[in-house]
Amino acid sequence: MHAAPDRVLLFRRDFHGLTGRLTILRWYFSQYRALRPRQHVIRHENLVASGGRALAVIDPEAASRAESLQSRNASTLYDHVLVNRLTERLLAEPAVYDGFYEPADIEALQASWAVGSS
Repeated sequence: MHAAPDRVLLFRRDFHGLTGRLTILRWYFSQYRALRPRQHVIRHENLVASGGRALAVIDPEAASRAESLQSRNASTLYDHVLVNRLTERLLAEPAVYDGFYEPADIEALQASWAVGSS
């Protein structure tokens, strides 16, 4: 299957921008949906919050881990304007991440980034 030339041009023009990033994110989530049962996906947030114990589903020895992990989702290295635009678009298009995140998760990410960037 080939993409329509106008869609390819739009994607190429905006590959590093909002549309390109959302297209890539949509593709990744579609692959996770198609190839893996949901319980086989380890979310970054769960990994960080559990200190690595979330890996126990693939390595039973990880159940005893207690690593000090920090999320870098709110890093000041991220472009504030782009993050806001991305989270607003994600909130408008929950089908992109449906089954993996709730809109409240995106709102929490947006809020934590705003606090972390000040």
